[in-house]
Amino acid sequence: MDTKFLFFIGLFSIAQMAVGQSRTGEASPWAWACRTGRGCVKVEKDSPVEEGDNMNNPTLAGCKLTCNDESVLWPKPRNAIYLSKTLVSFLPIDIRINRINAPSSEVKSLTNEAIAIFRGVLRKSIPEAFRRRNQTAKDGQRPQIHIEVSITSGDVRLAMETQESYNLHVKTIFATAATPASPRSTTSVSITATTFFGARHAIETLSQIMAWDKTLESMIMLTDANISDSPAFRSSDQVYQPEDIKELVHYATVRGVKIVPEFDAPGHVGSGWEWGERAGMGQLALCLNIEPWHDYCAEPPCGILNPINDNIYSVLSNIYQDMNDLFQSDIFHMGGDGVKFTCWNETTEIIDWLRARGRNDYSKEDFLYLWSHFQNRSLEEVDIAYGNKQPIVLWTSPLTDDGHAEKFLDKERYIIQIWAKGTDQSIAQLYRQGFKLIMTNYDAWYFDCGYGQWVGNGPNNWCSPYSGWQKVYENSPRKFIVNFNETFNSQQILGGEAAIWTEQVDGAAIEGKLWPRSSALAERLWTDPDTNWRAAEHRMNHHRERLVQRGIQADGLQPEWCHQNEGYCFL
Repeated sequence: MDTKFLFFIGLFSIAQMAVGQSRTGEASPWAWACRTGRGCVKVEKDSPVEEGDNMNNPTLAGCKLTCNDESVLWPKPRNAIYLSKTLVSFLPIDIRINRINAPSSEVKSLTNEAIAIFRGVLRKSIPEAFRRRNQTAKDGQRPQIHIEVSITSGDVRLAMETQESYNLHVKTIFATAATPASPRSTTSVSITATTFFGARHAIETLSQIMAWDKTLESMIMLTDANISDSPAFRSSDQVYQPEDIKELVHYATVRGVKIVPEFDAPGHVGSGWEWGERAGMGQLALCLNIEPWHDYCAEPPCGILNPINDNIYSVLSNIYQDMNDLFQSDIFHMGGDGVKFTCWNETTEIIDWLRARGRNDYSKEDFLYLWSHFQNRSLEEVDIAYGNKQPIVLWTSPLTDDGHAEKFLDKERYIIQIWAKGTDQSIAQLYRQGFKLIMTNYDAWYFDCGYGQWVGNGPNNWCSPYSGWQKVYENSPRKFIVNFNETFNSQQILGGEAAIWTEQVDGAAIEGKLWPRSSALAERLWTDPDTNWRAAEHRMNHHRERLVQRGIQADGLQPEWCHQNEGYCFL
């Protein structure tokens, strides 16, 4: 038997599949039933079929693709969806890209890269022995997959207003007789989208209705599908060179990811500013590496920019210009996190500056006035660097709390990113004041929480406990607003972001800490379902397996037995 892929398609089609033999030549005694109220459950082949069991696709991969109304799609589509319950087999080398209708060569090039990634995903799913057989398979009687992609917009910048919706249509026609000139089936895949990013999402969805079936030694794919979808929200060797950043931005763009640059100021500047006095520019930053650090800053090493040194703004201007040139983003994050006033309060020139402006109390309000001076001057430099007044993001801080945002910040320019708890009243206050918000509440969407303490004697870090994928999934910004007795306005809640900080994570550990929890975040923000995590558990477990298959070191969720016996691992 030729090695084949099974492709999940078919409206009025029948795909006959026999349960194959194991690699040792011995037939497996197991099959999988789609059990009502459970999901895919392992059963003995020769055992009586229980009432409510569907054995039409008796392999694990086949059952997973057809048992659930949403198949194993992640995130779950928000809009119209039809997925057939029948399968067709095919060879990866028989996937044909018939046409890419694109308005520009750049859009077409990006689409070709996305298709190359798609082909790479399929290759990773096939064991090497079968991959070699695919290369030498004969042409006769093989199914063929024909893909057409149509994109209407030439915009290749992923902006806040970018249209990311798509339509994916899959249709299989089975021939009555197969010949080399007329294969036994032809599957047509049509992808239409306004932008490249919508088309990329459709290609990813297409990959998710295909699977390698170990039992059949074949790929399987749904015979027919109609999906329309759209989002609910919108050392020297450790230095990023400009070429590195450009490569990273392109890598993200092809995968439908937008990189938003953040330059955090005036706090979190412990290193890199020592040269100011040597260059005749005065102190660019104050209290550098001062001790005890916890009196002056959020974490070591300490440092805060000097807001009354005019030279700091010319330096910032150059940095902002470089960031604009490299990231080409329509939104800029100015940070504003981790500011303590102790250093400013102990700096003579700061006190003199405040006194000259009639600020003699040196109170919190006085230092917020100083901070707003820095923020306004910095914003002027951002606008010059970018050549327009693009949206600005700031973290919640004393500058945004207790009514200060309304006093110091323009709600038409500033987006506030929330890192307080999801029940914090500051969220309701900012929402009522009309600010646009991005949610990153630490009690659910800080992915470094729940690990050991890295400063101090506590057993766990400050934001413990750990948030499992279930908590990540059920953290709904929409429900936050409703719980504050406010009417939800999607024009104000722009979406959310999971955060993981590098105090306790590096390249060796990041994948397991991010995945599959980030997938739970993705479905919450894309689909924002009313159902809870239990309704998504089977798909999540399968999606985690898919991530590992694609080479991502995603953290484990349950024993494999639970993946093979849906609905039985619960309390």
